[in-house]
Amino acid sequence: VIRRLKEENFFAKKLKKLESEMKKKLLDKERYSYLKAEAYRDFKQGILSGEEYHIVKEKYTQNIMELDQKLEEMQMEKEEIEAISNAENKWIQAFLKFRNENNLTREMAESLLEKVEIYGDMRVHIVFKFQNEYECLRSWTNGGEIKGDVRKAIPG
Repeated sequence: VIRRLKEENFFAKKLKKLESEMKKKLLDKERYSYLKAEAYRDFKQGILSGEEYHIVKEKYTQNIMELDQKLEEMQMEKEEIEAISNAENKWIQAFLKFRNENNLTREMAESLLEKVEIYGDMRVHIVFKFQNEYECLRSWTNGGEIKGDVRKAIPG
């Protein structure tokens, strides 16, 4: 996951694509607003009847509302990408620092482990400090979606 993020410049590509899509949606919204205003002018000039104007106005208003909703979702995704990419260095660097180590050291444990639970039946449960971030990015880089508010999962 870490290698893929770095090699493919994953965050920059994802942001560029998202920003391009957002610009297209904004242009569509401006176009519908213009068409809505033109429909009103046509109504005032008697080109459209009151009923025709109402139908056209509702159609354009609905399109604008749908675009607003989509733009809001895209803005949230953009903020999540930015949050992940800004936080990535902290936890990725922690993992990379110890990538060639074979034995657990105190420094590794302090940097990477949240807690270790040892049970009486010899089971061990390890909770990593960056577990949520890793799982999120693993899913995301494999084509999945970001689930929930990733900004809460990333230490700030």
